[in-house]
Amino acid sequence: MSRRRDERKADALKSLVDLPLPKLTLTTVDGKPFDTATLKGKVVLLDFFASWCGLCRAELPQLKSAYAKYQNDSNVVFLLVSIDEDAKRLRRYLDEMKFAFPVARASAEDVERTMKFDNVPATYYVDKGGVVRYQINGVESHGDSIGRVSWFIDQLKSH
Repeated sequence: MSRRRDERKADALKSLVDLPLPKLTLTTVDGKPFDTATLKGKVVLLDFFASWCGLCRAELPQLKSAYAKYQNDSNVVFLLVSIDEDAKRLRRYLDEMKFAFPVARASAEDVERTMKFDNVPATYYVDKGGVVRYQINGVESHGDSIGRVSWFIDQLKSH
């Protein structure tokens, strides 16, 4: 059993870097289908999180601050994807955080398998051609600094 779990984890952690962003089945927070076509031709910061995840709660204010630099740039999109099962808890968290960018929802099982991660937070930086160029599973011990987020985005904007 332990070996199978380790194999699943190894498979989940395979990198998507330099591969096209997989098709995602997302809904809005209100349960309507989320139109992923809005991401086409843009540099995308795609972050998977859960409101119950302590590391996510530490990281998301950093992403919110980094967004301020790009909020008027029509070529950059920030998209948060919640894997919360509890819609009320998620709504309370979103009401508290007041993100200025879209938040979608997805099934944890589906996106963990599709996006090759086994725990949140998981962040992907996607280029204008829809190819994943950077993938960060978890957070670094110092957290995601605004400067680091900007570095990834600026690299993709200049190519």
